[in-house]
Amino acid sequence: MILDIVEVAKSHSGVNLTQAFTTILQNFGISDKNRFVDSEGIISSTGSDGELDDLTKDLDLEDSLTREKDPNRDAEMDDNEEELQGNIAPIHLALAKLQKFAFKIIHSTTILLPAWKEILGELKLTVQIMPCDVSTQWNSTFDMLEFALEYRWGIDMITDKWKLGLGVYKLQEHKWTLIKQLRDILKILKDATLYF
Repeated sequence: MILDIVEVAKSHSGVNLTQAFTTILQNFGISDKNRFVDSEGIISSTGSDGELDDLTKDLDLEDSLTREKDPNRDAEMDDNEEELQGNIAPIHLALAKLQKFAFKIIHSTTILLPAWKEILGELKLTVQIMPCDVSTQWNSTFDMLEFALEYRWGIDMITDKWKLGLGVYKLQEHKWTLIKQLRDILKILKDATLYF
């Protein structure tokens, strides 16, 4: 017999999934059955009704959404998370500037794109569009950073031209250092993914 599986409209925690499955079993009138089919197709019984409870008594079936809050643990987590957010904020800002810069260049085909191509021609660099950082493509952040470092002088030149309105995307020297460091870290991951 195939059971009708329902949509669980809440968090898919162990507790919520167990409740949904129990409801399905009750709706089919088989919640009191304690038989199962093993991997070889043999039907057997789980034994006494309390045996399953005995087997699962030491399991933590709660998740972070259903677990009671521990104020001491939460305060420590908040402090650590706040410190982490403070440490990555400059990196996040530099990435956001590069992402927005790439978007502006690509989508301004009449003003910024021709200016970009002209600057690259002056610098004798191959005319290319900066790759976008796409969250569903694993190595796109690395590709964007690699491109930004290779075309740094072009990016600096076009962001210096205030009439183009890209001055807000100018990166200071310490942000370029962070970009280089992040690129070096991501290169290891890219190499690992391309190895296999």
